[in-house]
Amino acid sequence: MADSSELERLQAELKQLREALPTLPDPDTLYAHISDTCLKVHALKDPITKLGKQIDSLRKDEGNVEQRNNTYQLLDMTVWKIQYQLLLYHTTLDNLLTFPPILVATQAMEDSSWQTKMSSELLDIDDKPVRTNPTEVFEDIATHLKTLERYTRTLDSIEDDIGNQDLREAGDFQRRVLLELQAIRLHLQQTERRESDQTPAAGGGEDASGHLSFEGPVDVNYPDYSDSDEDEEEAVGKGGPEVEEAQEADAGIVDVQRQENAQIQQNAEFMEQVEEDEEAINPADLMVLVAEDLVEIDDAPGEEEPGPARPAEREVRIRPREEERPEDRVARLRQELRQAQQARENLDMMMRQVEAQGSGPLRNFICRGMRREDEEMPCIFCKVRGRHYSDQCTTFSSARQREKILADEGRCRACLDWWCPRGPRCKKAGVPCRYCNETGHNSCVCEAPEHYRRRQNQLEGLQRAYEQATARIHKTSRRLEREGA
Repeated sequence: MADSSELERLQAELKQLREALPTLPDPDTLYAHISDTCLKVHALKDPITKLGKQIDSLRKDEGNVEQRNNTYQLLDMTVWKIQYQLLLYHTTLDNLLTFPPILVATQAMEDSSWQTKMSSELLDIDDKPVRTNPTEVFEDIATHLKTLERYTRTLDSIEDDIGNQDLREAGDFQRRVLLELQAIRLHLQQTERRESDQTPAAGGGEDASGHLSFEGPVDVNYPDYSDSDEDEEEAVGKGGPEVEEAQEADAGIVDVQRQENAQIQQNAEFMEQVEEDEEAINPADLMVLVAEDLVEIDDAPGEEEPGPARPAEREVRIRPREEERPEDRVARLRQELRQAQQARENLDMMMRQVEAQGSGPLRNFICRGMRREDEEMPCIFCKVRGRHYSDQCTTFSSARQREKILADEGRCRACLDWWCPRGPRCKKAGVPCRYCNETGHNSCVCEAPEHYRRRQNQLEGLQRAYEQATARIHKTSRRLEREGA
């Protein structure tokens, strides 16, 4: 009766366990999903290498600031995208690998057939071999994530360099505008002196070139010129032929100056700085600009030599650099901020999920010496004597490899001896594993440390990505503050 009740109890527990299990995939479908994830990780190798070359090319580029900034934004988003892909593949593969032991335990498949599937060669579209060993795939993911972290640091330095280059170009542009404006001022002053020396005064002793006075800061509206036509008509009606010629020359110069003024008005934000900065400008620079860009006026009033075209007829060199509109830049930064905030929330949720799976002691492969009585004891797996204990074997480091060796040699999973009677009569049947605290197996074949290691690596990768997302939020917020948003 006792045996019958014990059997019923065990059957009830088994039924309860079966009902608690999730819907299990068939072995072929599971292998297809794992192979697909391994292929996706493998396919990221070339894009990551290409991305590194593009970042290095951008670092060496010294071209247009706007183009460099656009390229930087594209590469930065690409790095983030690949990082999230790798984290997703890591989580997916880790979840898929929980099913094979359950399928074996429920006798849905044999462990040997599964090992045969996983050891079969997998090729990509170019017939190159793809890693399917979970440990190697996780190592590849960790390597890729470290590479992307290095790319992120490089992109941060590139962003600083682009900002400094933008400031330098803005300063050069401003200085060039000031030089042009100062050159125009100097030219008009020279013209005024020539006209005052060569043109007789008209009516009341007033100099006919008095309309060309250019004292004080530049006024882009030139209110004095609005009445100059009436004054010239009066002067032409009252003066003689010489006065008429002088007035015609004066009117021609006024027309030139009006056209120049319309072009200069595009850069009105720099006009107020002319008076402040004119002392710091080298006079030699001004003379070069005058010699190259401005029209020489002939000594005879009203006559010109054939030669270079008037400034108004030539293409204006002062042009503001085309930039992203402030409202577009603010909208883009706000979108980046929302994306970074959402990414940080997702990473926080993923970290909580990984932490909820639990952690424990990791397998230590470093042997700091063996006890004297154990110096001649061989490793069960690699057969080397006196180097390390079986649990510290690096030649066969995974629990699955070790389980296969024990099965091939007919050894017990608990005491590791081949002559063991197994079951309750095993001398180590009741000894708990130091990793999972369960009985029935030796610590050196426990899979728990490998799960702990994967979770730890995954958690470290998520924490680094979380810190990067936080830094991105702070950086984008500061940029929005500078934009006044």
